[in-house]
Amino acid sequence: MKQDTKTTNVKSPKLSQSPSEGVNEVNGWLTWDQIKGSNSVQTAVTVNLGLPTSRVSSGGVTVNISYASNNTEIISNTGVVTRPAYPTASTTVNLTATISSGSVSQTKQFSLTVTGLTQTATQAVTEVNNYLV
Repeated sequence: MKQDTKTTNVKSPKLSQSPSEGVNEVNGWLTWDQIKGSNSVQTAVTVNLGLPTSRVSSGGVTVNISYASNNTEIISNTGVVTRPAYPTASTTVNLTATISSGSVSQTKQFSLTVTGLTQTATQAVTEVNNYLV
């Protein structure tokens, strides 16, 4: 009895990457969707961001992510959002992510607009009273 044999070539997944490849991969992964927390759009941020601080690439490279805000009073380096007080309508903040593994690093910038708080009833009454005086 003759046995049929069939050879199948199976590509094994990439088991390792260089730090540069890992950083490139994570840089591509790090988007608004990864940091937005419960916010819907970059132009109307109202609550804290969810900033990931590390990720393991598909090739097993551990990549660290740190953040620097150009206005830490509005968005801290850890993603805490403090909305501007009335009457400031909104404030744009640049948040820079540094993505690194070993001596390899890249940066990625996010331009975010934090929506100001609305006028409270007390502020409205005070404003009207000041106008009438």
